[in-house]
Amino acid sequence: METYPVQVHVRVRSADVGPDGAVDPRSVLVYLQEARRAYIGVLNVGETRLREVRVDLEVLQEVEPGDELAVRVRIVELARSSFSMDYLVRDRLTREPVARARTQLMLVDEDRVPAPLPEAFRGRVQALEGRTFPLPA
Repeated sequence: METYPVQVHVRVRSADVGPDGAVDPRSVLVYLQEARRAYIGVLNVGETRLREVRVDLEVLQEVEPGDELAVRVRIVELARSSFSMDYLVRDRLTREPVARARTQLMLVDEDRVPAPLPEAFRGRVQALEGRTFPLPA
């Protein structure tokens, strides 16, 4: 079974659902952002400036307003100045997958220039995820 160390809960609002019954992808992006903020908060590494550079999103099933969703998140890759996060959005009642996503984020400095991930960040991610992430060659 896939392990996701951080999870947030969201309630689907009427505005989150399109006329076809599928959750609006823009709303899912907000759910992902909430989960990502929770993950970074758990790391307790202080202020981090992140730029989202890629998003892959797949909506898998319909939802209805009032549905409770669990948004799970984990880091799956650490590079020198960027990292990738996987997300799984499930219906809390049925546990059925609603959406899957992957984002790639880049750490930037105050001038918005890519910056290396600090060792403290890397170490806390490895502790939270329970595994090591070798540096790319």
